[in-house]
Amino acid sequence: MIRLIAIAVVITFAAAACGGSSTSDTASDTDAASTTAETEPVEESAPETSAAPATTATPATTSAPATTDAPEPPPTTAALPESTTPADVAAVASAGCGSSVAAQGSAAQTLGDRGYLQFVPEAHDGETPVPMVLNFHGLTSNAGQQVFLTGLDAKADAEGFVAIHPEGSFIPGTETTFFNTDISGESDQIDDVAFVDALLDELEANLCIDTNRIFTTGMSNGGFMSSALACTLSERFAAAASVAGISYPEGSCNPSRAVPMLHVHGTADVVVPFDGGASSLSGDGGTLEGADVEFVPIPGEVDQWSEELGCDGEPEVIEFSDEVTVEDFAGCDADLEFWIVDGGGHTWPGTAAALALQAQLGFSTDDFNTTDLVWDWFVAHPKQ
Repeated sequence: MIRLIAIAVVITFAAAACGGSSTSDTASDTDAASTTAETEPVEESAPETSAAPATTATPATTSAPATTDAPEPPPTTAALPESTTPADVAAVASAGCGSSVAAQGSAAQTLGDRGYLQFVPEAHDGETPVPMVLNFHGLTSNAGQQVFLTGLDAKADAEGFVAIHPEGSFIPGTETTFFNTDISGESDQIDDVAFVDALLDELEANLCIDTNRIFTTGMSNGGFMSSALACTLSERFAAAASVAGISYPEGSCNPSRAVPMLHVHGTADVVVPFDGGASSLSGDGGTLEGADVEFVPIPGEVDQWSEELGCDGEPEVIEFSDEVTVEDFAGCDADLEFWIVDGGGHTWPGTAAALALQAQLGFSTDDFNTTDLVWDWFVAHPKQ
C-alpha cells in the first residue's frame, strides 16, 4: 500500500472566515489551481514513476487572513494526562540572545526564495531565551491559513513563545502547495528538511531562542513533516506533535535522540482515513483527482513509532471523555500519546475556527483544544 505524503485538507476563506474540504464530499481547491488527472503525488518511498523537478516559486501569502485576527482558542475543558506535567530544564540561549532587535508581532519573512510568517511575543526582549514552535500547514494551504485554523499566534502571545509558520513549495507542474517529507535520499523534489535546518539557523541567529525548547507541529501534510523532522533533525527539535497526519518513514528514520511524539486523529477523517485506504482527494472532484491516493492505517503508524521509541507493550487506554480516547504508551525512551476523536473529521479539534467549520472540515470535539494540548505537551517535553 502506498504511503503518500503530500496530503492535507484544502482550506479556503470567504467572508472573513475559513472554509475547507467537506468530509462527506471530496476535497476541493479554490486557493490553488486544481491538479490535472495525470498529476502524481509524492511518495514516502521511491515513486514508481519519476516526477518533474520541483519549482522553487514561493506560494503567495497575501490571500491568507491577517494573523493578528486569529481567534482566541477556547480553553481546554478536561484534565490532561500526567505526561503533560511541565519539566524543569535550564534554558540554553541561541546566538541571537543579546543582539536580537526583532520587532514584536507578526511579520512576513523570507529565507532565499521561501517565505514564512513569524510571530514574536511581547515576552521576547532579545535577552531572555524563549521557546519556539514551527507550525506546518497542509496540502494546498498556506501559513496564514494555518495560523487561523490553529490560533497559534494568540497562544504564543499569551504563553510567551515565538511561532513560525513556514510556506510550502509547489508540487511540480502544479500550483498546489506541499512539504516534501521524503527522507529516503532518493527524492528529486525540494529538500524541505534542509530548508528547515537552514531556517532554524537563521531564527536562532536573529532571535533570542531557548534551543532546549524548539518544537514542531503541523496539520496533515504538515503533520507528516513533523514526523520526518523527528527522524532527521532530532538533535534540534525537543518534541513533536502532529494532527490529522503521522507517518513512520520505515528504513529512513534514524534519529540521534528519541523525540517525544503526540498525535491527534479523528476516526471519520476521509482525507487521511484513520483505518487506511482510499483518500477523498483522489475521488471525483478531489484535489488529486486521477491519482491513486491511499494510506496505511494510522494506528499502525503510531505503533511503529512506539517501536522506534522503545515503548513496552500495549498502551494504557484513557477514556478522556465520551468523544475522546487517549492511548498513553509506557516504558518509552521518549513519551508517546495518541489522541483519538470518535467521529472526528480532518481538522484541528477544539479551536474556534475548527468548531465554526465543522460543516466543511468534519466533526470537531470541544472536549479539548488541540492548540492548548500541543503547547502543554511541549512545555512538558524540553530537550533533555
